[in-house]
Amino acid sequence: ESSEGPLLTNESAFWIGVGFAEYLKEFNRDKVIKVGLGRDSRLSGIDLTNWLSSGLEYCGCEAYYTGICTTPSMYLSCSSELLSKISTHIPSKDNPWPFDGSISITASHLPSIWNGFKL
Repeated sequence: ESSEGPLLTNESAFWIGVGFAEYLKEFNRDKVIKVGLGRDSRLSGIDLTNWLSSGLEYCGCEAYYTGICTTPSMYLSCSSELLSKISTHIPSKDNPWPFDGSISITASHLPSIWNGFKL
């Protein structure tokens, strides 16, 4: 632990992406796994998103960047029941929803020098 800033590195983001991909593969055999990635407004989230995406793609997942969004929206992006109720607002061609998993890149209420992942 460091009082001066984050210990979460780009390399660790890559390996967390690999680990999450392998976890999702256990429940989604014989299909391409789609993972949604959203973040808060912390500047470190840009690089962490790219490295996390690289780890997911390294394992054969499709990573979709949803932009700056809330953690609950990332959880709900995996719910086919909810998405079916709002499907008129979502384009149908090449629509990746619902995701098989999602990751929110955020440290919630912690100071802006920190960041983390909610899987």
